[in-house]
Amino acid sequence: MVKMHSNTDVYIVGGIRTPFARGFGRLASYSNRELMVHVLNELINKYEMHGMQLGEVALGAVLKDPRDYNLARDAVLSTQLDPKTPGIDLQRACATSLSALIHVALKIKTGQIDSGIAGGVDSISQSPVSRSEQSEKGTKTLLSNKAGKISQAIHRLKNFPDFPTFVQVEECATGLSMGESMELTARKWKIQREDQDQYAYASHQKALIAARTNFFDSIVPLNGLDHDDNVRESSLEKLAQLKTVFSNDREATLTAGNSTALTDGAAAILLGTKDWAEKNNLPLLAKFKAFDESAIEFSKSEELLLGPAYSIPKLLLRNNLKLGDIDFYEIHEAFAAQTLCVIKALTDQNFLIKNEALEISSPLECEKINTYGGSLAVGHPFAATGSRLILSLAKQLSHSSKNYGLASSCTAGGMAVSILLESLH
Repeated sequence: MVKMHSNTDVYIVGGIRTPFARGFGRLASYSNRELMVHVLNELINKYEMHGMQLGEVALGAVLKDPRDYNLARDAVLSTQLDPKTPGIDLQRACATSLSALIHVALKIKTGQIDSGIAGGVDSISQSPVSRSEQSEKGTKTLLSNKAGKISQAIHRLKNFPDFPTFVQVEECATGLSMGESMELTARKWKIQREDQDQYAYASHQKALIAARTNFFDSIVPLNGLDHDDNVRESSLEKLAQLKTVFSNDREATLTAGNSTALTDGAAAILLGTKDWAEKNNLPLLAKFKAFDESAIEFSKSEELLLGPAYSIPKLLLRNNLKLGDIDFYEIHEAFAAQTLCVIKALTDQNFLIKNEALEISSPLECEKINTYGGSLAVGHPFAATGSRLILSLAKQLSHSSKNYGLASSCTAGGMAVSILLESLH
């Protein structure tokens, strides 16, 4: 039994992820559970945890098959971990695995456990479908008292064929998709199409360099794929030729090139105390320092995905830090416009004053942000992205003499999650 402490230090030990593959491509035949089990088993192999009982495995998926109602626990039971290792499912849209990490970290920090895994997975290729309106009418007929005999009900149901439809990701507060909402935010913050294309191009270029220098060495091959297949050589000229996809009006700016691609993949992070890591001869990459989970009222502000611009200042203020004190930023790139809006807000004096965050104001060097490329290039399996951000951040801190790294992700529903890591140097 782990001895209870009030403030045990928590460390990032390491992580593993699949290649992030374009939807309906090389990983399309793998379910969420299969992708997650693959990652967990590779993590177990890498850190020699066969038969080990961990304190918690917290996992999540945004697009979850109803059969995966107990995804984390079922995944654990399909691995070589001790079956007495508990599992829990969490979901916070695109920040799912960041919140999963916070869940595990807090249990370690309060002394309830000494180790755990946090992660996430999403297969857009196997996303669940909903029933069509015709099918729903048929079911109501079957259950209705008007149906009379069962045979008559079944006969009526046959007249309503079951046309499956993909689940629509729309905000219940506005009825808009993320792309449609982002078009409004981009206009509000005056983010130009050319700047979005330039940012997307730069993300791909940085990711290409990262791949060539083996920065993505935590990728474990699957189905013959050993790299993120969305990363590509492109040009600003090609990006400029793409048509807008969320709106056809003259002011529209978002295209498939400056938005994240539909992606399949999974990722997981191993956390533990220093004593646990030393006992098991495991490395330490970085220290979990602090976090923030925030939400904003977005339905009237046209700022659905601007959450990081509110969350990051809160996190910095609570830790007496300024923007310039952070050496590495990993900010999820849902859209180029979204990241550019966040950067613009964080460097806008009026915005900071309005949100009582002027104390964090200091030069924000863009080269500190997503140094090795971001979601625009690498891809975005919704629930897995947060773990990728943390893995990238921890690796950068462990290979440098710098002090702090900060990961942040916007989410559906106007939320954001931010995590601060500290170097061990």
